[in-house]
Amino acid sequence: MRWSIIANLLGGLGILTRAERQRALDKPPESRDAYDYVQLGREEMHKYSKEATVEAMQLAKKAVALDSAYGDAHRLLSWVHYWEAQMGWGSGDRDRSLELAYQYARKAWELDPSDYRSHWGLGSVYLKLGQHDQAMAAYERARELNPNHADVLADTAYALTLVGRAEEAIASVKQAMQRKSNWPQWWTWTLGMAYWEAEQYQDALTTLKGIAEPVPRGYLFMASVYVRLGRVEEARAEVVKYLEAYPGRTMKDIRKFPFKDPAKTERYLDDLRKAGLPDESRLALPDKPSIAVLPFTNMSDDPKQEYFVDGITNDLITDLSKLSGLFVIARNSVFTYKGKSVNVRPSIPGKPVHFQPKSDISITHWLHTTY
Repeated sequence: MRWSIIANLLGGLGILTRAERQRALDKPPESRDAYDYVQLGREEMHKYSKEATVEAMQLAKKAVALDSAYGDAHRLLSWVHYWEAQMGWGSGDRDRSLELAYQYARKAWELDPSDYRSHWGLGSVYLKLGQHDQAMAAYERARELNPNHADVLADTAYALTLVGRAEEAIASVKQAMQRKSNWPQWWTWTLGMAYWEAEQYQDALTTLKGIAEPVPRGYLFMASVYVRLGRVEEARAEVVKYLEAYPGRTMKDIRKFPFKDPAKTERYLDDLRKAGLPDESRLALPDKPSIAVLPFTNMSDDPKQEYFVDGITNDLITDLSKLSGLFVIARNSVFTYKGKSVNVRPSIPGKPVHFQPKSDISITHWLHTTY
């Protein structure tokens, strides 16, 4: 009993696991047991990369092969598949990854229902599946079994935010921060999200700005915060950062936060639209300057001059197309703008101009005048 209390305390502070993993690393491979493979797998998983996640999966499978009744091995496999689904690191079948995450989490719980980590893992998967009531029951049971584990407190805050209990979420993650001075950046992100849910947008902005190395999806959340504060240009700048990390992404590619209230998800997505995240893919920019010659405007009172004006536009498009160093937008595309007011100024200074006919076209230069 005394050792269990000490293990829970040191584990919550991240002290015990570091020593355990180092011991496993020091062992020669032929003498490693299931416990050692789990420690090494956790070390890989916490690197949070696709390659490390694949390695963690292999180590976890070795642990299960050595001891199929070892709950920690099944828990590790559950987390690996969870991160596959979360980050898109698997085969591309997110539903399959979540199904496997649930199966392994459930198996770990069946093997040891008194372990707080079994409930924590189940709660995380339930939340990703949108089963909010089951998720909160699992998180709360994990906290009952180990009320001092800092990561559980922080992750519970994320779940509380998604079900609309923002004030409890803020208190929970702050409690976690009191227990571990050198906390991971996802805790800071969770606190910022809780402030967002509480409609404390300035606190959310201040908190999120404290993240030294934000992950790309963090840019989108910052964009939402800026929109709520009425600072749309800064929101657009965050979306540009996101698109630099993930070129071609659109609204359809966004993994929705699994809020219990669908209206909150829709409001978040609406924020991203206001910040300039496109609904449909733009054609990729060519690897050379691109130009669109917009239709010239006939400023005379003589309608017969319309053919002459259009002819100038056609001639310019034809002549420019002969230059190998230019990519020229086709006549059919630019003439969809004939007689229309066009605003093709870049939303972010220094970035390529985007103008949008029926299918989006990206350009770096444009030419438009009157006759």
